[in-house]
Amino acid sequence: MVRIEKINIKSIHSRAKMVGTIATVAGAMVMTLLKGPILEFFGTHGNNNHNQQNGGANLQHVIKGSIMISIGCFSWAGFMVLQSITLEAYPTELSLTAWICLLGTVEGGIVALVMERGNPSIWSLT
Repeated sequence: MVRIEKINIKSIHSRAKMVGTIATVAGAMVMTLLKGPILEFFGTHGNNNHNQQNGGANLQHVIKGSIMISIGCFSWAGFMVLQSITLEAYPTELSLTAWICLLGTVEGGIVALVMERGNPSIWSLT
């Protein structure tokens, strides 16, 4: 689509990128298909008793997880494309990395505050 990446099968770097891409997609599929603990999101607190009694996640959780993993993979790919475009106009890589880390920390802090509202004990260091 954007044609930023060029693949040369003879190059070891291109092979490593392809193997990494395949491993990422395979890992996402394994995470989606394996049963694991059910995570509680907004509006789902206390609704998981039925699923825990049946011994695993139902099809609705598997589909929801697949969609979330797919959105995450596409978002990360889009972030990489935007970062490469940004580096053409803003060539100071270290400064850009610092901004990305700072804004990621702020965003993660906001998400953590929202998800753990009403539970101040989660923030205590033990």
